Amino acid sequence: MMKHLILSAFTMLVACCSFSNVAAQNCSDPNACNYNPASDGGVLNAPCLLIETVAVHETGDLDGLTTYRVYFQAESSTDFVTSVFGNEATPLTLTTTTDFYQNALGGASAQAQNPLLFGNFPELIYDSYVTIGLSETASAVDGESNPTLVPSPSQDWIAAFDPGSGVAGTDIIINDLVGGIWYIFNGDANGFPDENNRVLLAQLTTDGVLGGTLNVQYFPNGGEAATATLSLENACQFTPEDCTYPELYEDCLGDCLNDADEDQVCDEVDDCVGTVDAIGECNGSCAEDVNENGICDDAEECIGSPALSAASPSSGLSCMGGALVSLSGSNLCDATVSVDGGAVSVSSSTATEVNFTMPEGSGSVEVTATTSAGTSNALTLNYGAPALNAASPSSGLSCLGGELVVLVGMNLCDATVTVDGEAATVSSSTATQVNFTMPVGSGSAEVTATSPSGTSNALTLSYGICDDAEECDGSPALSAASPSSGLSCMGGAL
Repeated sequence: MMKHLILSAFTMLVACCSFSNVAAQNCSDPNACNYNPASDGGVLNAPCLLIETVAVHETGDLDGLTTYRVYFQAESSTDFVTSVFGNEATPLTLTTTTDFYQNALGGASAQAQNPLLFGNFPELIYDSYVTIGLSETASAVDGESNPTLVPSPSQDWIAAFDPGSGVAGTDIIINDLVGGIWYIFNGDANGFPDENNRVLLAQLTTDGVLGGTLNVQYFPNGGEAATATLSLENACQFTPEDCTYPELYEDCLGDCLNDADEDQVCDEVDDCVGTVDAIGECNGSCAEDVNENGICDDAEECIGSPALSAASPSSGLSCMGGALVSLSGSNLCDATVSVDGGAVSVSSSTATEVNFTMPEGSGSVEVTATTSAGTSNALTLNYGAPALNAASPSSGLSCLGGELVVLVGMNLCDATVTVDGEAATVSSSTATQVNFTMPVGSGSAEVTATSPSGTSNALTLSYGICDDAEECDGSPALSAASPSSGLSCMGGAL
């Protein structure tokens, strides 16, 4: 885990940061940043690549191939090589005009070179691999460490170089944004030069012509890190890299030759020479885009969260629902409306007004408006109080109670009924009608309906005459007559 962390930090350093470049005092190009008028034109005074021919094969499976070794030729025995790398800014190439021999028992690095196998598999000795100072697997006793090989997720140079199973390898190309590397850690014995001031970087077996450029990070005399970009085509000779030139459109100090808006982006590659306004237009006039939606605030109707100021109508609303209510406010573009938390139907909305249909209900409710910028303050709306128009029957009611009475009116949703202040039994209620049972009573009584919105006006209902207060009740019946006999035949008797 620690090695991986160190590698991540190192890779970022190589990709983004400037190491001191190897001093090249032999640049004779007057157009270069490091032009030296006293240049002798060819004295070796910088590191280079040394290519050594190991074997020319004329028999067996390797017939026609040649094995080469590529060394980093150091200036001092105290130089230390830590990595070979490439990326988009500093590409690495290691190529052949044909392909590279890969032994089935070998690998992409020298770590796979096991001397115990050489006797039975002599071709393994000539496998192609990359390395830092090793021609076989590292010896921990000697303080050596096998190099770590790291490809880019989108550019697997390891698989290209050694596909496995003895399949021939292709060129190593490392030139994408992430980059790739093979490296060891500072202090590993194999990073120091041999007796000839050389550090082995690769062994290559091919029947083609080698080429490419390697970027080597090393510590001259054990001091600060430096990078050397070295060419195989001009091994241990001065290459164009010995002269350093400014980046395109820049001077030797890294400053733009043309930068009219002084934004440190050269005008030739600057997307906007001038000022980018609030909505991303070069030299545009937009000063603010508070909600960052790409529309300039001075051209936008709605900016910020919605706010409600009034509702019309706000009271006397029918408990049946269906009333059209208009909400006034600001930033109401494309608003939705909720009544007591429930969504309702919106018929239209503008920046300052939203029209919606009131749902069925009673009492007081809270209404809010919501847009992509947030939810508004709440306004209170009130349904209308109940109102009674008539009762049926309204007179001749039995004093014994029990009769069903129908009250007709408005806003009677969820209504209860009282008769002379006492609750009566309600059997059903709608917005316009309440059915209740008349209690025992006599004379007249006041009836009202009550809902969460209030109490209605009173209607007067009348009871009929009770049985114990009437002289005649039912069919006539005779019990006696006086006188009942001896009555005059002339009549006239009472």
